[in-house]
Amino acid sequence: MKISFNKLKSHHVRSSIWILIWFIPVCCYGLFKQHAFYVPKMIRPLHHTSGFFQNNPKPLKFYYIQVLNPENETWETIDEYQFFDRMPFGNRTYFQRLMHASRSINGRLLRLELKHWLLEQMKRSSNRQYRSVRFLAGTLDPAVKRTYRGKWHPAGISEIHASNIEIIDLGESE
Repeated sequence: MKISFNKLKSHHVRSSIWILIWFIPVCCYGLFKQHAFYVPKMIRPLHHTSGFFQNNPKPLKFYYIQVLNPENETWETIDEYQFFDRMPFGNRTYFQRLMHASRSINGRLLRLELKHWLLEQMKRSSNRQYRSVRFLAGTLDPAVKRTYRGKWHPAGISEIHASNIEIIDLGESE
């Protein structure tokens, strides 16, 4: 196999240009917090490695189902895995996706239908008669350290601070 000197030379020139224009300035700024002396001021911000992560991590939204226990008039959080399948390639259920989509303007009707469907499903699956269902949205700050038991799992309602939990309005009097 014969490689021409021109192709080899061209490849080396392109590699050298890339190293001079991109690699060395990024390393200089990353290691020494100083720009390479030959880099023009107008393109220096392009060499900041923090430019790759310009936005802070977004808070994570988790949704929960609570039912009103008729015996002691308290709200109990139920396991959504009883009623909704897991999504492929993850440990979330379709309930999470459905609730995220229902936060739009037209989502109130969807949430009401979901509430009535859940009450019907619970009536069939258990002998307890629940009077009402409500949905909660909890926001988890990504900076909060979580302990995992095995693989990633959605945050339980006890892991979220009470000030970050909101009751989602169903648009009807309860």
